[in-house]
Amino acid sequence: MFSPTVAWRSCPDLTEYDCAYLSVPLDYLNPSPDETVSLALRRLPASAPKDERLGTLFVNPGGPGGSGTAALVNYGQDLNIILKGRYDILSWIPKTKTTPYLGCYPTDFDEWIGAYKEAQLGLPFELGNNSLSWFEKVDAFYLADVASCTNNGNQKMLKASSTAYTARDILSILQAIGEDERGLQYWGFRYGTILGATFAAMFPEYAYRLVLDGVANSNFFTNNPFDSGRSAMDDTNKVWEGFFSECALAGPGRCPLAEPGLTADDIRASIEALIDSLRARPLPVSFSGKFSGIITASDVKTAIFQALYKPTRWADLAKAFSDAKKGDGAALAIFIGEPALTERREPTDNVFRRHMVASGTSRISNAAVMCGDVDPRVAHSIDTPEEFMEYSKELSQLSITGETWTLFAGRCRLWNITAFEAYRGPWTVEDGLQKTK
Repeated sequence: MFSPTVAWRSCPDLTEYDCAYLSVPLDYLNPSPDETVSLALRRLPASAPKDERLGTLFVNPGGPGGSGTAALVNYGQDLNIILKGRYDILSWIPKTKTTPYLGCYPTDFDEWIGAYKEAQLGLPFELGNNSLSWFEKVDAFYLADVASCTNNGNQKMLKASSTAYTARDILSILQAIGEDERGLQYWGFRYGTILGATFAAMFPEYAYRLVLDGVANSNFFTNNPFDSGRSAMDDTNKVWEGFFSECALAGPGRCPLAEPGLTADDIRASIEALIDSLRARPLPVSFSGKFSGIITASDVKTAIFQALYKPTRWADLAKAFSDAKKGDGAALAIFIGEPALTERREPTDNVFRRHMVASGTSRISNAAVMCGDVDPRVAHSIDTPEEFMEYSKELSQLSITGETWTLFAGRCRLWNITAFEAYRGPWTVEDGLQKTK
């Protein structure tokens, strides 16, 4: 049966947080008491005096499919400082990472094996004019994932992972904590802005205070993954230029790439030279407790993609690039490393009998949301590897990270699981559309 209220308990891993589990319908459009999903909730209680508190603030870190509880552990205290302790800060693990599991692969590590093999292909720019074979191989990896989900996956969970159903989960949580009369207070980052916009569009009467931070284009995301890629690459080259200018401004004391006398253009040229050298000869990395193997030119672009997504990592990236220029690729390997290699799950011998922090987003959890949301007619419009290659070339002209983004949009071309519900607009206040609170 569905949980009418939330029973908070001190989290067994970090007692300054409260934890709970909430049962919600697996399929909201056809609910059954025998088919529920257990959502893991975590909150950081408000620290301000009671007469200054403003209720609960929901936080979503993005993804799609990212673990909100893990994000709250990572930076919940920072948010609490920004908010002056006036809110209970709440997040949750979405359906893609909770129980019942999506089930395409038995474990995160089993899924990672395929991702690791796919990553060894690098990016198509390394192959020059022979890149068509890359797109043919990537399509084969996509089809392997689709077959794994078709043959092994929990079909209902895969269909219940859309943004629309996650918005319904938010409403269920809001009602369970007794704040539906006040309305949703929400802070969403990156993909979380799409989730927030979806909630406001579907349930305007429950939308109170929403902050959409790092806004993504909801219309493109849900209607055209290829336009979403074009939109996502807007201004990324300007941000990348910002990395070099800020490095030069910081100087060698704070940015190891900023050797005395070097300008921002000089630093950029040194990274371009590093990429060119790694295209010709990858950098070997000896095992040092976490990773071993080689660093390629594609790895550098992957690191750049991650850093542009999260500028708080710029200092780490500068250090990793500085080391790589000197022949030491260990820091760069760790920077782009796969969590499945090093993740150590905490024990389940606690009051909840569960792992308290789910792993981050993955290829499957990402696809279940992103590809479930999008209009399949548009997603399948770029059909052949040749068409896929032309789209990738277009994105590579827009951004240094364009080819990396291609991997996200490309997967939806072959995804064959239709969500129970997908909201694709409208996204504006039109005649007859109720406004928010």
